[in-house]
Amino acid sequence: MSKLRKDHMYLIGILAVAALLRVYQFVKFGPLSIDVDEYVISKVLDLIIIGLVFGLTIKVTKSRTAGLFAAALSVGIPLYNWTIAFELYHTLALFLYLLTIYILMSVKDMEDWWFGLFVPLILSFIHIYSLFLVAALILFVILVKLEKIEFSKKELYFIGAATGIIALVFIFPNPSKKI
Repeated sequence: MSKLRKDHMYLIGILAVAALLRVYQFVKFGPLSIDVDEYVISKVLDLIIIGLVFGLTIKVTKSRTAGLFAAALSVGIPLYNWTIAFELYHTLALFLYLLTIYILMSVKDMEDWWFGLFVPLILSFIHIYSLFLVAALILFVILVKLEKIEFSKKELYFIGAATGIIALVFIFPNPSKKI
C-alpha cells in the first residue's frame, strides 16, 4: 500500500469532521419529514460535494493548500437541514452543478468529453439551478476573454453544448400543460 500524501490525510480528516457533524445533526434533530434513506443519501452527497470543492479549487489555483482550505470552509455549506421532502433534490442539484463545473475544468484532458454533457442535461431536468449554470458559463467565458486566455475547442464545445441543452429544456414548453 502506497503512502497517502499528507494533504490527502488532511482531506480525510476534514471529511471525517464533516461526517461527524452530519451524524450529530441526525441524532440531535433527525429527519423531520423525509425518509431516512433519502436523508443518508443526501448527507453522502454532501461529503462528495466537499471533495468536489477540494478538486475544483486545486484545478483553479493549482494549490493543494488552497484546496484544503476551501474544503475546510465548505464543511458547513451543505450542512443545511431542509427538513422537508426535497432535501435530496436540492443536494443532488448542488452536486450536479459543481460536477458540471469540474467537468468544464477537466475537459481539456478528456478524450470523450461529450459524455460530460449528460450532467448538465440531468441537472436541467432536476432543478432551476441549471439556469444559474448558464449564467456561470457565460461569466466564465467573459472572464477568460478579459484575461486574454485562449479556450481549447473542447472547452468551447462543452460550454456551447451545455448552455444549449439547458436552454432547450427551459425554452420548450411542458407537453403536459395545456395552453
